[in-house]
Amino acid sequence: MAELMQWNLRGLQANREELNLLISSFNPALAALQETKIGPNHNINYQNYSFHNCPGPEINGIYHGGAAVIIKNSIPHTHIPLQTNLQATAARVTTFKTITICSLYLPPPLRGGNLRT
Repeated sequence: MAELMQWNLRGLQANREELNLLISSFNPALAALQETKIGPNHNINYQNYSFHNCPGPEINGIYHGGAAVIIKNSIPHTHIPLQTNLQATAARVTTFKTITICSLYLPPPLRGGNLRT
């Protein structure tokens, strides 16, 4: 059975060491990550994994929110482009059967507005 992982990171860079430890300890087939706080061109590499990112909005040079999935390269998968204003990314993954995985981050409303727009 494939191991799956999900985590609201509250910042990928701030928790990168812990994520590396979890990946090396549990060797998940895939991980759904929320609140990554990284931009669209951020160079994220995990050995033997593919990384698919949907950045959140940039406000004053800082990225907020965002969602990502990482999937083992040895597992057949296809990134699914989504046409939505939501902070979401998806992939079709085949382990013992084919599933579609979606990582979605819904930010809380802020005073004076909402990061979703």
